[in-house]
Amino acid sequence: MSDVFRNEQDWRPITFEGVVLPPSLMGISILEAVLDIEEEELAAWLWRLPICKGLRKSAPAERCARCAEQTLNLMLEHREQVTAGITERLALQGLDPEATYREWAAALVRIMELSKKVRGHRHCHWSAPAHASDHYAGAESAKLLLGRIDLLIRKVDDSRGKKGP
Repeated sequence: MSDVFRNEQDWRPITFEGVVLPPSLMGISILEAVLDIEEEELAAWLWRLPICKGLRKSAPAERCARCAEQTLNLMLEHREQVTAGITERLALQGLDPEATYREWAAALVRIMELSKKVRGHRHCHWSAPAHASDHYAGAESAKLLLGRIDLLIRKVDDSRGKKGP
């Protein structure tokens, strides 16, 4: 990883099943567009994986293992396309395409290994650390957000009741 790449707010290490993975993994969702992934489950998993700043995410372990393996296979089949996509979409963030490719491949192998260790119908869990600038990070902030949403819903319902059908 480049020394330029040090924006802690946007790029945080993801901890998957207790194992810390590189901050560059926050950019892996670009693969959906770079590889034109149309399979809904895989696209959703790739998109959702890095959306964990200050939040604990989970998915069935079997799905995590399968999606990590599919992603790795696609990366191996389309290495040049992936590194070109990283160059185009993430180089300005300080990510070196070759180093990022290797980090993602190693992280996906680790996700497969960790997911396969989870027995039964259990879920894998992952998260990235919260940052002081996060708008809604953690349970208390989430409760505040949900409370504000409930208040807005009541206001809309009240205004509709006053105006008639």
